[in-house]
Amino acid sequence: MHFAECPLILFTIMVQMAVGAFLFLGVIHHLSLVRLNDEIFTVISKPILNVTGFILVLAVIVAGFHLGNPINAFNALNNLGTSWLSREILSLILFLLSGGFFLLIYIRHKLNRKLIFSLALITVALGYIAIASMAMVYMLETVPVWNNLFTPLAFVFTSLILGSGAILHALNIIINKKKYSLLLNEFSIQKLTDPFKIISLFILGLLFFQVIIMFSQLIYLGSGDETLRSSFGILIEKNILLIILRLLLLLSAFLWLISLLVKYNRTRDLLLKRKYYALYFGILLLEELIGRYLFYAMYFRIGV
Repeated sequence: MHFAECPLILFTIMVQMAVGAFLFLGVIHHLSLVRLNDEIFTVISKPILNVTGFILVLAVIVAGFHLGNPINAFNALNNLGTSWLSREILSLILFLLSGGFFLLIYIRHKLNRKLIFSLALITVALGYIAIASMAMVYMLETVPVWNNLFTPLAFVFTSLILGSGAILHALNIIINKKKYSLLLNEFSIQKLTDPFKIISLFILGLLFFQVIIMFSQLIYLGSGDETLRSSFGILIEKNILLIILRLLLLLSAFLWLISLLVKYNRTRDLLLKRKYYALYFGILLLEELIGRYLFYAMYFRIGV
């Protein structure tokens, strides 16, 4: 893998994380299982908005580097009928515009749940259309290692893991920061732990399946045809340490979250210093960055 491909790693990761963050922002705003009342949301909306907006801005910046001259990206829209790259660019532009519009409306009308939910739904739908188009760009017959179900699975799992992790980190900031605890009564703080716990359980499930997918892909490559075995050889011979590191990070994140939930069931206390949750999100981010690096590193094509 060449250094020039590094923007691709950041581009795909940041866009997918932004989509996931919008998804889980909509979940805690509207889904009845973890829905927060208007009084609580009035207090906590700013830090969650800051996290989601920051991720969206990063996605825009990285997309600019990836596209070279963003103005030229509009030229690719001439091939919407035949090119998945054109469809990716169009859906990405629509997602970023929708996300920006959503954030502006959210600031002014955060308590209008129907409006916010509708805009969030549109933004998330456009985001996952962009992710699907992004996956199709890589599913080439001449690159068998990418032309399979593991490619869209990797992209979707990145959006879910990093998106839920970002919102979890934002909730932890709210629970721990004194200025929010002064505005929220004890009952409200307790209500915040409900979505915190549910999102934590969801991340646990995602990490468990991520490990399964990781081993399944290695088995698929190792037992495949000559081209797939060539990609398997690249991973094992040149990147085995990164594979082991990624597995250790996944296991660490899994066990850390289990220990936190065990503590909660015993003491009803989810409080940890903010720096620890920043570290936890950093573990998730590093694990996904390594996974995306390996995605490009195992590249092996056939034909001309």
